[in-house]
Amino acid sequence: MFNRIVLLMSFLVSCTGASVLGADSKNPFDLIEAARKQGTITDAQAALYGAQVFRGTQDLPEAYRGDPQAAQVNTTPGHLHVAMLIGQFPKLSLPEQKQALRLIAPPAYVWKPARPKALDDDGDNGEGEEDPQPDPDPSWITVENLDVKVWYRKEDPNGATYAKTLASSFGSIRDRLVALMDRGPLADDGESYGYELKDGTKINLGNGGNGKMDIYLMPLATGSKTYAYTMPYVSLTKPIPTPAFLVFNTGIPMDEDRLKATLGHELMHAIQFAFPKLTDQLEEIPMNEGVAKWAEEFLYPDKHYAHEWPDFTMYTWTSLLSDSYATWTFYYYLQHELGETTLRMIYENMATHHPYDAIDATITGGFKKQWPLFAVKDWNQLPNDDSFWKWDKYGFTPYEAKDVPIMEKPMAIGGTGDFVERHEFDMLPLSRRYLFYAVDKKTKARSIAIEMAHFFQLDKIFLKALVKYQGSDAWKTEEWNSPLEAKEFCLDMTQERIEKIVLIYSNFDHKGAEPLKVRTVAKATNIGCYTYKGKIKGRLKSAGVTLDMDTDAVFKVVDRMHREAGDNGGHMPGRFDLASVKVGYTYQGKQQGCTAFENGSVEASGPEMRKSGALGMYPYHESTLPNGRKYSGNIAHPVSKPLIATYHCPDGHSFTLPYYLYPWLVGNYGVGFGRIAGDTGLVQGKGLVNAPQTGATTLEFDYTLSPVAQDE
Repeated sequence: MFNRIVLLMSFLVSCTGASVLGADSKNPFDLIEAARKQGTITDAQAALYGAQVFRGTQDLPEAYRGDPQAAQVNTTPGHLHVAMLIGQFPKLSLPEQKQALRLIAPPAYVWKPARPKALDDDGDNGEGEEDPQPDPDPSWITVENLDVKVWYRKEDPNGATYAKTLASSFGSIRDRLVALMDRGPLADDGESYGYELKDGTKINLGNGGNGKMDIYLMPLATGSKTYAYTMPYVSLTKPIPTPAFLVFNTGIPMDEDRLKATLGHELMHAIQFAFPKLTDQLEEIPMNEGVAKWAEEFLYPDKHYAHEWPDFTMYTWTSLLSDSYATWTFYYYLQHELGETTLRMIYENMATHHPYDAIDATITGGFKKQWPLFAVKDWNQLPNDDSFWKWDKYGFTPYEAKDVPIMEKPMAIGGTGDFVERHEFDMLPLSRRYLFYAVDKKTKARSIAIEMAHFFQLDKIFLKALVKYQGSDAWKTEEWNSPLEAKEFCLDMTQERIEKIVLIYSNFDHKGAEPLKVRTVAKATNIGCYTYKGKIKGRLKSAGVTLDMDTDAVFKVVDRMHREAGDNGGHMPGRFDLASVKVGYTYQGKQQGCTAFENGSVEASGPEMRKSGALGMYPYHESTLPNGRKYSGNIAHPVSKPLIATYHCPDGHSFTLPYYLYPWLVGNYGVGFGRIAGDTGLVQGKGLVNAPQTGATTLEFDYTLSPVAQDE
């Protein structure tokens, strides 16, 4: 599985909108991350400085301040730096710990240290007593009911309005999520959430004075796009359930609907923190954000706030393991296809499984079954008419590159007579890739092949194809996961005549340590794949005999050329056997002063013709054949019983000689050449062949064979 720290740090960098790291960057997050990578600062200091950027405090060292606006280039989950800070707290220096407390603590509280270990009131050398819970800053006002306590400052222009909305809607939103997850946020009144400084001083976090959920309203850093965040009381590096408090950013204008949806998002986080975990909670951070974003759509399906995060649909090369908010579509898929209880069961299974192992153990068939099915739904356009755009009016579709939507690409046959397009891409665990091809009459293709180099890793890569066949408005979903290295279609055959193909690759191996390389070659050619027919003309001169032949020949395909795993054989379209011939001949001979003349015709057909000749087609280029490709052909046996030529001699006697008729077709195995012309698919050959080893034979040939479809 991906290294958790690498995954988390990459998640933090990507989600904070950090640009490419470099000395010229003005983004504070970039400056901090560059220093961390260079070893100038520790991981703990990086978490502290990131949290200070997020909160806009003045404690941030000058070297990392940069341009504060540059830190807000994306909706920033900077609160994750604050959450990370809890786990890194013991590694900070004493002055840094004191700075960190201002970020970890509930914003309304003024922190007073506990008495140090010294003489207690009785005069003996006791351990000292912790001070009582400190009083909140009196400048904060509270709105309170049975469920929640909302805090805001009087001078905050949005405070009173936000507080009223949050307090009045809290109970109904919480109840819906509790019914969904069968668990609510933990109360914060039963524990002492304390920190010990390096000098031994003990500090306790405030809990709002009771066990109710506390929500604090305050403006965050100038320009921050974070609506709110959920702060756990206990470090996420510990696998124990923890209560949490919420912080809402009053520096962002939010209407009532946005406030409610954001409250649902943050309450889902508080519920996530309430589940027991097998290991620490760092690994689940991306998942938690995706599930919380899905919760907004679950609670308010008509508002579509989750649609503001389409990146996971568009940028399919990203991984479910490291993307965050935008992965809400996967959890929506689970809700729609497997039921709402699936999400609760996943979090319950985290008590005994790592987060993504819990998903794998919960969903029917695991990722191996569900991830390819999700990838089909996430295509989210025709021919898939039962996907997100129908379920949720979500209209985003996959891209082939950043800002480049996937469009259908015609497999058009050009002047060379073929189409070849190669793709090679690295697939991260739990990612998808898509290719879209059109094969209509305009392309002039007769046969196509999709060569797949993933066939040796079928335990990790799955390929589904959405295929539209001519004459039908319906599309078929096919699984192309056989050991064959190529999937081929003969467009000359009516049952294989396709119009469009969507290739959907998915890497369902959630435990993969490295990306998997996938190679695909899409090929189309005008080489026929059903029948060839045409004229073969030839003149044979050999030892006093001249034989002219004019042959009508029909070749039928008998073998589809494909390559199985481990075999380096050829590819489509295949081998054709001679099916029928009509040979017109003129025979002129001179032997020992005697002469013969015969003409006529012979017809032959049927199964016995198979041994008489073959035509092989191979879709590759030959440099000596402009605008064409190789083929091979031969006539291995005569087409009928031999011609009996009668020789008449000057002295009046006669004799007969048998002569076998061969409807000559000469390929490029050392004798002559052939080509498939332009985009017509015609097979043409012409030439003069000598046999110098005997000095007795020459052959002139000229032929044209045309591809014929099944319904032509």
